[in-house]
Amino acid sequence: MVNINPNLNNLTPEQWKSIFYKYDSENNGSISATELQKLLYDEFKVFLTIRFAETCILEINCFESSVIGWKQVKKMKTIIFVLSQRESLEEYKNLITNENTSCENFVVTMTSKFKHVFWYENEVLEVLKIVGHDEKLPIPSTTYHEILKMLPASLRMALIFWDYNLSYGRSDDGLHVHGFLHYIRIHWRFREIPGSLRFRLQNRLKCVMM
Repeated sequence: MVNINPNLNNLTPEQWKSIFYKYDSENNGSISATELQKLLYDEFKVFLTIRFAETCILEINCFESSVIGWKQVKKMKTIIFVLSQRESLEEYKNLITNENTSCENFVVTMTSKFKHVFWYENEVLEVLKIVGHDEKLPIPSTTYHEILKMLPASLRMALIFWDYNLSYGRSDDGLHVHGFLHYIRIHWRFREIPGSLRFRLQNRLKCVMM
């Protein structure tokens, strides 16, 4: 497993602001779930559906707002860390059978293999749009491979949230966890990521120093 954003914990508040305001289209200090999706891909090469981006925003804002500011985006470091992991594609290598794949076949395959990521078929089109591919055209194997590299991490994140919902936010030992971000950090799917303990300690140290 490889972390494609190893310097995530080293970003300063000014750098987070600089990243954020590129996507604040209305210059009002907040961005939508659609803009957040674009920020995450353009800046970190990770993917969330707009639906799940909306869920993350609501969780981080304690369900008080459907938009997000730069400080809340900065709080998403743990989510971005999970999404930044790149695993072996051995399990998915047989999915790319042709040099070009029709959009119809791609949608069916993605909703089948990554059903926790894509609840609806139209959400698959979001990943094509975010990587800059016209859904009306066949998908070349290079684009297909680029997308496949991202989705196992998106699936890991979706499964963590699935467990969070099923457990009503309780940890494995039954203790109530205050908030989704904390739940992620104690979940076994997070803890099994190489470097996850170091990431948690660095993040905690940063919070104490600021």
